[in-house]
Amino acid sequence: MKSSSFRVTDYGTMDRSCLVCGERGGSKHYGSYCCSGCKGFFRRTIRFKKIYKCMADNNCIIEKEYRNCCRACRFQKCIAVGLNPLLVHSDRGVTVDDEIPTVVPDLTTSGGAQDPMDEEIICLDELASLTPILPISGAFSGANNHLALATTNIVPTPISDDTKSICRYFVMVERLCDDFVDMSVNTANPPSDRYCINVPVEIAFEQPRAITHRYKIDWTPRTFLGAQGLKQVWCRIVGHFADWASHIPELALLDDSDKMRMLIGRSIPCIWFLIGHRSFVNNTNGLSLSAGYYFPADEEQQKFVDEEIMTLCKSLCDPLLSDFVKPMREMQTTEAEYALIRVLSFFIPVPRLSHRGREIIGSARNKYLNVLSDLVKKSNPTFGFSQIIERVGKLLMLIPVIEKISQMEDDTLGMMTVFNVAEMRGELPYEIHVRKNL
Repeated sequence: MKSSSFRVTDYGTMDRSCLVCGERGGSKHYGSYCCSGCKGFFRRTIRFKKIYKCMADNNCIIEKEYRNCCRACRFQKCIAVGLNPLLVHSDRGVTVDDEIPTVVPDLTTSGGAQDPMDEEIICLDELASLTPILPISGAFSGANNHLALATTNIVPTPISDDTKSICRYFVMVERLCDDFVDMSVNTANPPSDRYCINVPVEIAFEQPRAITHRYKIDWTPRTFLGAQGLKQVWCRIVGHFADWASHIPELALLDDSDKMRMLIGRSIPCIWFLIGHRSFVNNTNGLSLSAGYYFPADEEQQKFVDEEIMTLCKSLCDPLLSDFVKPMREMQTTEAEYALIRVLSFFIPVPRLSHRGREIIGSARNKYLNVLSDLVKKSNPTFGFSQIIERVGKLLMLIPVIEKISQMEDDTLGMMTVFNVAEMRGELPYEIHVRKNL
């Protein structure tokens, strides 16, 4: 008698199905047998300590076609079939060194016939991991690793009119910017000569490594941010933004002046989307600020935080948690939805754009709004029109929340820059927080 979890092909070979969703072509991962999609889902759930809630009775049917409809039951089944959380490791990283070529991961997915369900339901769980160290497939040596990450071409360019391709692209970009690390500073606490705020803004966005080396980003909340760590955190996150923004295809359509205005003017909102999302996925009771630093939401813990950091973060923490993180958690916002909302937040026009620049920004905003709507529709095949509109509306409402928080932070950091609080006086903070408002 043959087990139902096996099938015999015409060629006499044995092929095991995924024990979680039943998809054919499963292999051994984390102590059991599953497909690459369920493997990725399980790994991210463990690494990011995600908590899911079933909207039914914790008894949903988990099959290939519907496996993304209930994450709670899908994870429950992962455990039931023997996937072992202790076998999930999170310490691997894409690495690069000053003196040796970059180790470039292959982000292409395996070939094969396209699943017809892909046309109806968008499931990004099949994304390949960015973290394994793989053979070099491109040149990004010490001679040019100061450039923005988009120049590496690690993430394949998306198909311009394909929702799944666009979503996959921006999710990959988010992961790449987190995972790409310089070997020479493979630590979350680099020496002070590895970050600098006295950098012309044009160089900063073209060559992010002039601001900071790409040390391990580390969003886990372990240590309260002190005044002495603010400059380091600020540089790393601004460098992360520059690498992320370099992947936005429409930036190449703007002239140099419009491009720089957009990068300066939209940097802070996009950075706060990043901080909010990483606080969300790490279940931080406060603000995850990279390098293992965080600002606590608990008032008793805040008594141990430096005065300079209290001045900057206290007024931002509550609205970010209550008006951004909480709605994201209640909606069970997906990686793809977050990635698209962040891109949409970038395409809000700033003052003094050229007429051509405003047209490009408006066209891009409409494009990504349509992609978001299509993503929600295809990810939720049981949704009616009103439910699709409601979810898209709730996602879009996150943008004005971040705009308000960004303005508050901009005002405070602008004053800190002018008066050199926490040693924040420098050419780049002045351009980003002060000059743009003059």
